[in-house]
Amino acid sequence: MLFQTLHMPRPPRKLLLEDGSYFHITWKCHNNEFLLADEKIKEKLYSLLLKYKHRFSIKIYGYCFMNNHPHLVGSCQTVENLSRFFQCVNSQLAMFVNRFHGRRGQVIMDRFHSCRIENERYLLTALRYIDRNPVRAGICNHPQNYRWSSFHHYSARKKDPLIDPLPFPLSQQQYLELHELVDDLKKMGPVLNKIYFWGSSQWIEEKRKEFTSKWQKTCARGS
Repeated sequence: MLFQTLHMPRPPRKLLLEDGSYFHITWKCHNNEFLLADEKIKEKLYSLLLKYKHRFSIKIYGYCFMNNHPHLVGSCQTVENLSRFFQCVNSQLAMFVNRFHGRRGQVIMDRFHSCRIENERYLLTALRYIDRNPVRAGICNHPQNYRWSSFHHYSARKKDPLIDPLPFPLSQQQYLELHELVDDLKKMGPVLNKIYFWGSSQWIEEKRKEFTSKWQKTCARGS
């Protein structure tokens, strides 16, 4: 079950995530343009993530690069480092994209969207979701036919330097069985940028209350 709205346009990330949180990150290209469509741009994004993830103590468990947005699932040592990591990666990616396309201006539509994942069970659900994104988008009929995702690492044990070891054991067979399930996550696509907590109903309600309390205190200090 998902918590989709917080009745505010941009909830502060520090009130949503905590140090050590599992996360799902995504952002869209400006005006939903397909600025990531070229293979060289996806390669650049991959290399930037690989270059900086250790510097900022970010672990990446899964990824999927679409033509106008990426998905990343992982964990952060600190929320501050997560923000600094994406500021570094995205600023360099934007410069590369503009040079590549011979354009100027904004590349990323808005700040990246972060969603906190409850536990290992929902982390697996998130991995399955992002690896099946090309199938839901109609780009291919099976995730094995899409290059830019973590599916190949988990399904075929293909070495992928970008991916860190999961914090729990997951066999090749267990991962493949996830993809035999009916794809019941289609409805998530249209509301993906409004999801802030990914987990059980009880946990989501707890986090909603925690967020509300923190936000009220933050507003009171600022008034």
